Amino acid sequence: MFPQIGFAQLLGLSDCDWFFENVWECEPRLVSGAIEGSKDRIMTLDDFEALLTSSIPGENVGSSVVEAGVARMLDGRGSERLLLVEEAYRKRCTILQSGLQLRWVPLARICQDIENQFFIRGVPLAEGVTANSYLTPAHSQGFDLHYDNHCAIVLQLHGSKKWTIFAPVDELPVERCTRPILLQELDAPLMETRLCAGDVLYIPRGYPHSAATAEEISLHVTLSVRPVTWAEAICAFCESEPLFRKSVTRTSNGWARGNGQTFFRECLAAEVVRYVRELGRTDTRGDKIGTTSVPADKGLAHSRRRKTTPRQHPAGADLARHSFGNRTRPGSLEVPRLCSSAADSDEAGISIHCRSRRIHTGDAA
Repeated sequence: MFPQIGFAQLLGLSDCDWFFENVWECEPRLVSGAIEGSKDRIMTLDDFEALLTSSIPGENVGSSVVEAGVARMLDGRGSERLLLVEEAYRKRCTILQSGLQLRWVPLARICQDIENQFFIRGVPLAEGVTANSYLTPAHSQGFDLHYDNHCAIVLQLHGSKKWTIFAPVDELPVERCTRPILLQELDAPLMETRLCAGDVLYIPRGYPHSAATAEEISLHVTLSVRPVTWAEAICAFCESEPLFRKSVTRTSNGWARGNGQTFFRECLAAEVVRYVRELGRTDTRGDKIGTTSVPADKGLAHSRRRKTTPRQHPAGADLARHSFGNRTRPGSLEVPRLCSSAADSDEAGISIHCRSRRIHTGDAA
């Protein structure tokens, strides 16, 4: 019988909404004993060994050796691969198995439940949740101090491992960490804890961390959750619209003076309003934004979600909402708050409401 382990159990909560409002992308969270009675049904050392001999290398799938902080894919199959693993293990290398959401049913089900919990709350993911397992010898460390561009949920299944987590140096990164992180550039650790079998640890993206074993070996699984970021959503939206694919005009004198970032901050609001007006002049569908017509399917945050699902933004989001649509087809356009000064005008015919942290909107019918 495969375990029925859900996202709420991993978090030690009866209500996942609290996690999204207070913890998600905001702070690490340790849940002691969350999977104490289920860990052996998720994966054992014997399961790990069996998967080693059966995996077929592929993109983001297969078995690797982590040596000197770098993962190297293992060659060979069956007993030949086991010999390579034994040799690496004697050298205190960590053995990594990736893509287990595709090869191990218990982890596939856990990953699927996490995806479902994000979906029903209107939080889009850039890709499916992935699962990697790590077997680390005693007195060893796998990867060097680093951060990830995804959030991590660590399931400690056997033995123990000490984790050290620091505040971000690159807040909410989109790209992977490609540079060494020095302890001198970090503040004191936010968390130092020893994960024991049955514990679960949540690490937000961008938080530098390291993990090492002491007297005993360790087997843990890391579930990786990568959300769609506003940077990616806005970039994709702009690239899909010819108006935003035009070159920056000759009015960009600020750029010539060497303060391009300031120029874009000052001009972004005006350009967004101009873009909305342009859409209003060309639209024929009849959905309204104030006194300006705009296609409902052009709204940045007007995605096709379930009508019963509220839209929730991460804590700290600095957003403004443009209301548009009619009674039978309402909607909204949410943009950075810096756009609000130019957009909040009677001339533009736009209704805008700002909140400093997050905005909740109901979905359209």
